[in-house]
Amino acid sequence: MKQGNSEENIQPGKSGGGDSGWRLTGGFNKGTDAVTFKASVKEVEYYDGSKWENPYYPYWVEEKPIQ
Repeated sequence: MKQGNSEENIQPGKSGGGDSGWRLTGGFNKGTDAVTFKASVKEVEYYDGSKWENPYYPYWVEEKPIQ
């Protein structure tokens, strides 16, 4: 499992822009292409400084990876 983060301002009722994301080819050894990709939001920080933490994230991390 690899983790990453993104800082993007998303307005209510909208989705993220098409100009942001993660590279899914090349991998860490520059020779691996992504076959399966699963993502989960761990935490969100709002403009007022408050945060929401996904209560299901720890369970998602423990889930057995796809073989």
